[in-house]
Amino acid sequence: MTIQTDHRNEFLETLNHLTSLYNKIAGSLGKGALLTFPDHNKLAEGLFLSAWAHWEEFTQVLLIDDLAEDPKGFVQVDVRKFRVKGAPRRIAERVLFHPDHPSTFVNWDFGLV
Repeated sequence: MTIQTDHRNEFLETLNHLTSLYNKIAGSLGKGALLTFPDHNKLAEGLFLSAWAHWEEFTQVLLIDDLAEDPKGFVQVDVRKFRVKGAPRRIAERVLFHPDHPSTFVNWDFGLV
């Protein structure tokens, strides 16, 4: 399996877990049940935000891996020989992250991504 496939499978496992949690929450909703509608709404909102954060992490990791490992990319073409095993990935991270990372975030243009 490729690294990208592993990342995709991890992301899909996370989504499946969030879906099962949502189904458990939905089963506890109703009059006289454990959760009221506002409780359900807040919990569903939290699950959605968790899924969104995992999606952002997934796309970021794929971009780093693609930049670091693409044989035609500038990291592999312009740098002839690496002294350290993880150097291509570190160079790709440096290219994609700005100097204030991780205290602030890059504003991704999702239309281009």
